[in-house]
Amino acid sequence: MARKRMIDPGIWTDPKVIKLSNNAFIVFVGLISHADDEGIVEIDPDALYFKLARRDLEPEKITECIQEIAQQELLVIYGRYGFFPNWFKHQTLNRPTETKYVRPPKEIIGKYPQYIEKWEQTFKKEYPFNEHSLNTHGQISESSVNPHEIHNANRKEKNRIEGNNNTLSKESAEDKPQPKEIPEETKQKIPAVAVPTVEYFLAKTGRGPTSLTEKELDFIDLVFQKHIPSVVQNAISTALRRKRFKNAPQELDWEYIWDMLKNWESIKKGRRKNAKFVPSFDYDE
Repeated sequence: MARKRMIDPGIWTDPKVIKLSNNAFIVFVGLISHADDEGIVEIDPDALYFKLARRDLEPEKITECIQEIAQQELLVIYGRYGFFPNWFKHQTLNRPTETKYVRPPKEIIGKYPQYIEKWEQTFKKEYPFNEHSLNTHGQISESSVNPHEIHNANRKEKNRIEGNNNTLSKESAEDKPQPKEIPEETKQKIPAVAVPTVEYFLAKTGRGPTSLTEKELDFIDLVFQKHIPSVVQNAISTALRRKRFKNAPQELDWEYIWDMLKNWESIKKGRRKNAKFVPSFDYDE
């Protein structure tokens, strides 16, 4: 998972950044926050839709924003990845971790000697050039990429989306659940920031968009009063794993998610150290 990143005050007056549209600027900052220690980030618009948790930024718009960012040379795209050429100019890294993604091909990274120099100063060794080449469509040729690298990159991103590393079942890209559109009447009853996560919940649990009860809507409101979307998605993923081990209801609901989050808060505050989670569903709220 990406660490905390630095945002230079000069970003507000940078001649390239100020040319970005409002949406593109939001995506730009979001990409910075999700990039790894080498400034590499996966630019899959469906994954970014959930990460950014912006209802007004659908995958199609995110794709347009990424292209806009690349046109200003703020991000260099290669295949399904992108990297920030000025990454080490703006980020200070302590104990940096090397990327698990596929690095830019030598024909691309070679155009940015300053990036290579800063990389070597940061990691204190020679830059490991990627000899893979791009095909005519600007994608990394599958035949030239080490299958082990692809597997590691895909697994890391999949685990990042779910919010839990090395614990989820393996699923192909084709099986990735698609967000389910929530009826307008239901949207009006929940916080706007909650909509993408609720759609994610419905897609992962296989429930229909109209299956949310009035009681669940109340719990959704409680959840997002106290927790940010990424924490809630983490709870959903954990609940799905418990379901496989028969430690969760047959059909997950938002009352169960709320109970999990309350339990996590108690453990964090030291009130229930080493406590085993048992849903109570009995609240004064």
